[in-house]
Amino acid sequence: MNPYDWFKKSVIENPKKIFLLTKKKNISYLELNKKIKQLMDVLGKTNQVGIICKDAENYITGLLAVYGTRGIPVPLDPLQKTDSWKISIKNCTINKAIIDKDSYENHKSEMLENFPKYKIMDKKEDFLILTFTTDKKIEKNLKNTTLILHTSGTTGDQKAVKLSYKNLLHNSKGIIKTLGITEEDIGLLIITPQYAFGNSIINSHILAGSSIKLGNPFFPSELVKEIQEDTTIVYGTPNLPRLIEKGKKNKDKLNGAPRLFAFAGDKPTLRLLEILKTNYPLQKIAMMYGQTEATARVCCKISVHPKDLIDDIGPPLPGVRVKLVNSEGEEPTPGKTGEIWVSGPNIMEGYVLEEKTKDKIERGWLKTKDLGIKSKEGRVRIIGRMDNIINLNGRKVIPGEIEKMIESIKNIKKALVFKADGRVGPIIFSAVIKEENVSEIKLTKKIIALCKKKLPSYFIPKKIEFVSSFQTTKNGKISRRETQKALLNEVMRCKICGIGNNVPGVSIDNKNICNLCKAYTPTSKSKLLLKKKEIQKIYRESHQKAKYDFVLALSGGKDSSYSLNLLRKKFPESRILAITIDDGFLSKTAKRNCEYMCKKNLADHKIYKIGGKKFNSLLRELVKKEIFPKMAMVRASNLSTICSAIAKQKTILEAIKNKSRIVVFGWTNGQSFNPIVPLKKNFILWNSKILRSQIRHLKNKEIVEDLIINKKQLNKLDYRIFMFHPLLFENYTEKGLISRLTTVGWKIPPEKDANTSNCELNAFSTFIHKKIHGFNPYAKEISGLVRAEIITKEEGLKKIKDPLSKEIIIKAAKRLGLKSEIKDLK
Repeated sequence: MNPYDWFKKSVIENPKKIFLLTKKKNISYLELNKKIKQLMDVLGKTNQVGIICKDAENYITGLLAVYGTRGIPVPLDPLQKTDSWKISIKNCTINKAIIDKDSYENHKSEMLENFPKYKIMDKKEDFLILTFTTDKKIEKNLKNTTLILHTSGTTGDQKAVKLSYKNLLHNSKGIIKTLGITEEDIGLLIITPQYAFGNSIINSHILAGSSIKLGNPFFPSELVKEIQEDTTIVYGTPNLPRLIEKGKKNKDKLNGAPRLFAFAGDKPTLRLLEILKTNYPLQKIAMMYGQTEATARVCCKISVHPKDLIDDIGPPLPGVRVKLVNSEGEEPTPGKTGEIWVSGPNIMEGYVLEEKTKDKIERGWLKTKDLGIKSKEGRVRIIGRMDNIINLNGRKVIPGEIEKMIESIKNIKKALVFKADGRVGPIIFSAVIKEENVSEIKLTKKIIALCKKKLPSYFIPKKIEFVSSFQTTKNGKISRRETQKALLNEVMRCKICGIGNNVPGVSIDNKNICNLCKAYTPTSKSKLLLKKKEIQKIYRESHQKAKYDFVLALSGGKDSSYSLNLLRKKFPESRILAITIDDGFLSKTAKRNCEYMCKKNLADHKIYKIGGKKFNSLLRELVKKEIFPKMAMVRASNLSTICSAIAKQKTILEAIKNKSRIVVFGWTNGQSFNPIVPLKKNFILWNSKILRSQIRHLKNKEIVEDLIINKKQLNKLDYRIFMFHPLLFENYTEKGLISRLTTVGWKIPPEKDANTSNCELNAFSTFIHKKIHGFNPYAKEISGLVRAEIITKEEGLKKIKDPLSKEIIIKAAKRLGLKSEIKDLK
């Protein structure tokens, strides 16, 4: 048997009962079963089947369809890269995979590289069925396996866990009994379904014959509405109270439908639980402790009082036993530390790679690697992970003890503790997330004072850094390892804009404020008004005299696309020519956006294709030879600078040909302070000469030389041209800009990276720039956007720090024939 048999029971006994509640529709057990059967017919006989579905409804459908064919589902994270799937497909001998169309489109470009022999077996309305060639030898180890789940990778590499029907049944029954789930319940799922917590909740509600509502954590206001409407149990991580607080429309208490909030995946802080109780004072809270290897849940504690929930993990689920074991293999006396061991019918069959199982299970007991202390009353409190113990000059320091102490201070959200190198040896380093508008200096003093009072001297942090967020795994759990790696390699950053002192020309004072922020003065409203009148006057004077009023450089990215949209709105009678430079790396979606936005905004469109073998040869030269001054390299990479120079030259040349007075670029506050810049004839000529001088030593310079404005072309210019940046007049945020663009039909490219939404060369050029210079070439632009309040400091840091798209980098390097340049890409 498997969970599909539980599902069929409800199909027979209560076919019209709603099983899934989604934003678009409600789906009964019978309706979903029809869809499941269609998928089962296509799948046929199966062994291990990968499920790669971004959409939770598609995921549940695929999961039950695999169960229905008596196959073994292997959920794979759709947000991970295909090289991660490749490892799982090989280790778990996956021969088929169900992938929803969104996930396939997002990974299509990398599929052939990692799976050269994959085939599309069939296509359905929402799914594709893929087949793979795999090694069959490992299947003998899966005799009793019903489901294979991957660990989240919080403490290391992901492991594939074999779970039996007995594991799933026992764990589901335990959750149902502990949480009191009945067929009348509607559970709101706002967690990633591909991992243990999500699967355990899906299984429990199927076994109980109840309903599941699929929530969206990315829109807090919608989330609050989902909680209030018919939901009886809310499943999430302890960060949920913060989302609720953001989503509220007023300060009233939200005494809505839920009878219970059930949390797992991370330890809660008292502050977060108190935020929840402020909004839902009468509801119970369940804190669940577990591991994937224990089929998700081990213990659960339920209370209406937040303080009751943070000290211990609560009693074990029915049939589960918990004990502590010290380094001598014995149970420690109360108050002493030991590793938490768990036994019961919920303990996994083992790992798919069996050699890893030996260190995890001993005589039926699962060794969790969680450190705990048991009280005289038998209550177990987790104090940290064995992997996280810090050896400091021969003394063992448990980070969890220090973290708990720091988190008890008001206005501190979360803390992590690591070992770091000090000036005279190793020290304790703490990273802290605080509430907004709270003094870092005052909190630092409170942390030191409390630690001195409560902890041994060697436990006291010698360095405290306040950060906006921690690194997380794909399912949202904090990754201590990645956070430590990111923080300890951190440069000194401006507390206002986030720029680092590793960027040339940037200095940061003892108050952590950079020279750019100190010198920054926003353009006054009166000055902007004068500039606005100036561009309107230029437009009126040139209107009807030239073929086009505006010549715009259009890349298909968000900024140039929105600039085009603004021109049409602000100057409805204008004639617009959009110029697109296709260097061979313009993404498919960007091309589509260029054509669509021109059609939508009634603009003529010219595309200049300059890509090809010769241009790629030029780019290869530029990877190994920097031709621009160091000052230019602070603003953009070598490759980006040549591409933007070509676009600028071609746009101005088109304006000259068409006697247009205004050339338009989608520059932001991070790139320019002046919305209107006059371009004198001599300046254009000087700029062209400089560019010719810079490329003179390149072997393939003629490709660019043919695109540079020459003196003969400039002779036709008997009037002044103006460079116009419409975005500088607008009061907007980047999120708002994207929202407005998508409303009119612009599409977010799936192949984008953190700093561009049009170019498939950008990630590679940024990678090369960081490799040579040690900083992100967009850092200055991003800091300017933060100062102009177009993005937040946190959003800016994310752009600077987000890992570059490995597959886009590899793709560009291959096209340029530069594989050797990325051999150290990790």
